[in-house]
Amino acid sequence: MIINSKSNLSLERLLLVGVNHHSCPVDIRETLSFPSDRIDEALLSLKQNSEAVEALILSTCNRTELYTVGANRESLMAWLEGETKLNRTSLSPYIYQHNALKACEHIFRVASGLDSMVLGETQILGQIKNATRSSENVGLVGPILRELLDTSYTTAKLVRSNTNIGTNVISLPSAALKVARKIFGNLEGTSVLFVGAGEMIRLSAEYFSSAGTGTLTFTNRTSSKSYELAKRFDAETIAFEDISTRLSRYDVIVTCTSSSTPIFGESPVVKSLQDRKRKPMLFIDLAVPRDVDQKVADVSDIFLYAIDDLGEIVKNGSKDRELAAKEAVSYICDSVSKIDRSFKKKNIIPIIRAYRAESGRIAEEEMNRALQALSKHDDPKEVVRSLAKSIVVKLIHNPCHVLNNYDGDDLDTLVDALVLLHDIRPKL
Repeated sequence: MIINSKSNLSLERLLLVGVNHHSCPVDIRETLSFPSDRIDEALLSLKQNSEAVEALILSTCNRTELYTVGANRESLMAWLEGETKLNRTSLSPYIYQHNALKACEHIFRVASGLDSMVLGETQILGQIKNATRSSENVGLVGPILRELLDTSYTTAKLVRSNTNIGTNVISLPSAALKVARKIFGNLEGTSVLFVGAGEMIRLSAEYFSSAGTGTLTFTNRTSSKSYELAKRFDAETIAFEDISTRLSRYDVIVTCTSSSTPIFGESPVVKSLQDRKRKPMLFIDLAVPRDVDQKVADVSDIFLYAIDDLGEIVKNGSKDRELAAKEAVSYICDSVSKIDRSFKKKNIIPIIRAYRAESGRIAEEEMNRALQALSKHDDPKEVVRSLAKSIVVKLIHNPCHVLNNYDGDDLDTLVDALVLLHDIRPKL
C-alpha cells in the first residue's frame, strides 16, 4: 500500500506566493498591499476564485504573501492580477514561490524577524497573528495552516528566547528620529504632526516624545483614536480634514495610514512652504501604499523619506544581530524537521487504521470458520491449529508475494522495512 503524498493532510498542498522588500520595489508593493479592512473580503474572493481550501493573506509595509492549501500558482497569479489590476507579465519578475517545507521555512524565518527590513523586529509576529484572526473569521484556517502558524509562533519564541536577535534593534521609528535630528539638529523647538493612529505612529511618537521634541500633534480619520494618542503624549489634535490648511505649522510630518491614494500632494506642500517662507519640512512616510506623492520629493526644501529609505538606515549597526540570525537558523531547521515529521505521522494514521481493519477482518473470518468447525464437533485442537495457521498465512501472504515478485531498485529498502516492522531476527 502506498501513502498518497497529495492526501488532505499533506504539506505538498501548501503553496506560498508573494513579494517583499527583498524582491520588489515599493511602488509595486503598494499596489499589492491589502488594507486590514479589506482582508476578509479579499480572502473570500480568493476562496471563490481559486482552489484554495485554506488561505492566509499576510500584508504589511514590507510584504504581501498568500499562504494557501489546495491552490496552484496559475490561479493565485490570476487572482492577484484581477485584484490589483497589475499585468501578470510585469508582476511575475517580483513574485517568489515556495512549496511545502520551503514555505514552512519561509514563514518561520518571517515570524522570527529574520526576513524583516529591520532584522529582529517583533512587530511582524503581531501582524501574522492579525492575519490569522482574519482567516479564522472567514473559516479558512484548517489543519495544515493551524499547525503551520502554531509552529511559527513557537519557533519565534525559541529564537527570541535563545538568541540576541532582538537586542539593539534599530526600528523604523527610531530611524525616523535619527533623520529628523540630522536635518533639524536639536528638536526642542520642532513641531511634529503624526498622521494615522496605528502601531507605527504610536512607536514613532514615543521616540519623538522621549527626544524632547517641541510640540506633538495627532490627526486621524477616526478622531477618537487621535484623541487617545494625544492624551497619552500630552499632545494636541487637529481634524483630519484640516491637514492641508494647517500643514505649514509643522516641521516634521510622520504619516502611516491605510489610504489607497496619497494624502499629501505637491500643490498643498508647495503652498505650505510658501507660508513657511521656505523653511524646510521633513516628511517621514511609513505607509504602503505611500501617503506622500513622489512629486513632493522634487520640491526644494522638502526632505522625503519613504519606508525603503529608512530601511537602508536601519541596516547599519546590525552585526550583532546578524550573528544571532545565524544562530537562529538551527531553530528554524529544527522546526522544519518537526513539522515534516508531524505531517508524515498524520498521513500514516489512515494507513494504520486500514491495516488494523484488514487484520481484524481476517481474524473475524477465520474465527467464524473455526466456530463452524467446532459446531460440527471437529477436534478442538485441530480447529485451533488450523485457525492459527490460516490467520498467519493470510497476514503474511501479501508481504511475501510482493517481496518474491518485486523487481524494483529499492528491494533492499522493502526488506529492511519488513525486518524493522516485525522485529525479525533471521538466522544466518
